[in-house]
Amino acid sequence: MTSDQLLITIQAILAADQVLVDWCLTNIGQVPTIQIDYDEDRQLDDESYPLVSLATIAGAGRIADPLRNWQLGILVAVRDISVQVETDGTTGAKLRTYTGRLLVEGLRDQVVEALYRSRIGRVSVKDEAGSRTYVPRFYAVLQATINNITIKS
Repeated sequence: MTSDQLLITIQAILAADQVLVDWCLTNIGQVPTIQIDYDEDRQLDDESYPLVSLATIAGAGRIADPLRNWQLGILVAVRDISVQVETDGTTGAKLRTYTGRLLVEGLRDQVVEALYRSRIGRVSVKDEAGSRTYVPRFYAVLQATINNITIKS
């Protein structure tokens, strides 16, 4: 499988994952946009969120080798302006939570689970410490390693 074939295959897998789509509808109110690449210079319109962007890809080994290791960088993003403010019942401390941060972490988890459910091959995931917040947009990244590809393009 070539890199472009893998990107298209992963895009189709995520778009077809009903659990991921249902989670987005239930928690965010919209179906996800599954996109290949990401333009950092152009802000997405509100309808593009939640976003799953297949942002980077790199392979090691012969192109046709199913044992080839693939590194896939995935960016997930949500747009949410909600802020929850509560008071701790014991100390009276203010507890302030940007809901978008929780939603983007949940979305990242859903994408990881969708990759495992796909059985595309052997998948391992490393969450990156690259989460960013540009209120009302919240971003999180992950690095997926996929090899022993079992799905044909």
